[in-house]
Amino acid sequence: ITGGCLHLIPRAAALHAETLANYCARYPMDVMKFAPSHLAALHDEVEPSRIMPKRLLGFGGEALRSDFYRALPQTDCRIINHYGPTETTVAVLVSTLNTYDAEDLPVTAPIGLPLANTSAYMLDDHLQPVPAGVPGRLYIGGDNVTRGYVGRPALTAAAFVPDPFEDTPGARLYNTGDTVQRLPDGAMVFVGRGDDQVKLRGFRVETGEVRAGLLTHPAVADALVSLVDQRLVAWVRAPKDKLTADALRTHVAAHIPAHMVPSWMGVLDAFPLSAHGKVDLRALPKPGVDGATPAESVTPRTDAERRITAIWQAVLQREVRDVHTNFFDLGGHSLLAVKLMARIAREFGRDLPLTAVFSQGTVAQLATLLASDAVQDDQPLVPIRTEGAGPTLYCIHPVGGSVLCYHDLAKMLDRPVYGLQAVTEHDTVPTMATAYLAAIREHQPEGPIQLAGWSSGGVIAYEMARQLEAAGKAVPAPLLFDTHVPGHVTQPELDPVQKLVYTIEDMAYAQGKTITLDVAELRALPPEARWQYLSGAAQAQGMMQDVNPTLLQHLWTIYQRNEAANAAYTPKPFGGSIQLFRATATQQTDPTKGWGFFTEVVVHDMDADHLSIITKPESLAAIVARCKPPKHTSFSSP
Repeated sequence: ITGGCLHLIPRAAALHAETLANYCARYPMDVMKFAPSHLAALHDEVEPSRIMPKRLLGFGGEALRSDFYRALPQTDCRIINHYGPTETTVAVLVSTLNTYDAEDLPVTAPIGLPLANTSAYMLDDHLQPVPAGVPGRLYIGGDNVTRGYVGRPALTAAAFVPDPFEDTPGARLYNTGDTVQRLPDGAMVFVGRGDDQVKLRGFRVETGEVRAGLLTHPAVADALVSLVDQRLVAWVRAPKDKLTADALRTHVAAHIPAHMVPSWMGVLDAFPLSAHGKVDLRALPKPGVDGATPAESVTPRTDAERRITAIWQAVLQREVRDVHTNFFDLGGHSLLAVKLMARIAREFGRDLPLTAVFSQGTVAQLATLLASDAVQDDQPLVPIRTEGAGPTLYCIHPVGGSVLCYHDLAKMLDRPVYGLQAVTEHDTVPTMATAYLAAIREHQPEGPIQLAGWSSGGVIAYEMARQLEAAGKAVPAPLLFDTHVPGHVTQPELDPVQKLVYTIEDMAYAQGKTITLDVAELRALPPEARWQYLSGAAQAQGMMQDVNPTLLQHLWTIYQRNEAANAAYTPKPFGGSIQLFRATATQQTDPTKGWGFFTEVVVHDMDADHLSIITKPESLAAIVARCKPPKHTSFSSP
């Protein structure tokens, strides 16, 4: 509305320092806003001046340390610090840091004074203002205070209180739970929390909610959660012979958001107690110590393991004693994972996908991955998760041909998960289904299995189930993740360039990445030059390693072939049933997405759109975990 241009930066680009720096060089920014930990991680990987706006740099989401502010490049850019919780419509206090002598700032930068139509008070437990220089609880009032928490009247009454300083009927203050103090100029400074809420990399986390998530596991009798060195850690009381940290992480990931899952978990038979019978917090095992004795730890054995260990220690800022310890058990998180993979790429000259740190999350596994060749395209079966006690889940590729889109879902399931990726010699849905069933039969001739597929992958899963039924095999209901019957949804007509852009974006997404393309620039190029442009964009934005025009044309061929196969497929009736996970953000008149004409359909409505149902699969995983087939079902048994 002011004539500016808003840039929507894809998540993958925003987390990749070199990609974002190149983007800023191409499109110089006037205004940018970051969580401090996000910009700090980027500045660790590239020259800080390459990711700086010209006019205004804003911070928010978590406390800004003054030493980080002082280390920023010296420019004419105005730097502001925002404060504000969701309950007050986000930002309500602001401080312009350039007005201070940087050396005189306190440990955390000031959060400033209230914006217009906002009031801020430092009060004691009796809602009385505290004297100058004394810390107090921060309360926010004004037009921007929200009405409360939906369906939680008790919590609303505790957090929103009548405003004793305002004559307007119904005026209220929001109790932020934050302790603040005033500087001589009146600006406020964040001191700490007054309850069990913590700020972690820009996210607000209630440790009580994390504890409740841990307690949903039947083996957990009690749990403690804390923030230690900016890492969310947990100790649980449970029998060690019945529960491991990895199993607990998989379980809790299906019950709470990903940013609330502790990066380190300690499983204890009993909590240490003090002489007074209370939990002795000082006696709890330190995060990162997994109880292994030196004789059980495996130190680096090869040159690659030694080099990777050195990178881990630099990134994690801690000693790494065992090449079989998981990155996240040592305090790793998503921002550190970005830094880790960038340094591995520089050290080894090979750009591994970011998802490798989740699926190959130890020093030993990464060393093996670096020494291995890429997965062969002519092998459809891809192991995604090989551990777990439940029946094997086989996930069929969507139209792009890749199965990386299932990685996040697999991490949240306590069962083996394998993907069926596209291979070149099949160009119809029935022939794909037959080939993929043969690959499954060779991998697992006996024992219970289950089929699943996202988008067009669900069409192939349906046909596979129908072929099994026709062969007289027992078939559990396949799981279709927001899949409609081919032709049931009218697709918009796209010109060749629009279709190409859409396809490349979908290819990137199927590999867990995003890519930004300039449609106008691509349209202006001659057809033979477009592949060079696309390969350069894909490489610069981290879409895939070793990308080139020939490879992109190959992937485009796979995409077009799969799309044509899907469009030409007409389902035949299936005597069993399907489980349809429907994204409710896409409105459709037929709740079965057309499948009700061919089989019995059990519909699970998901609060998601077609993409987020698989990219943010917490709710999906929780239901899939309950959709296991009966133990007697078998691939080969009638």
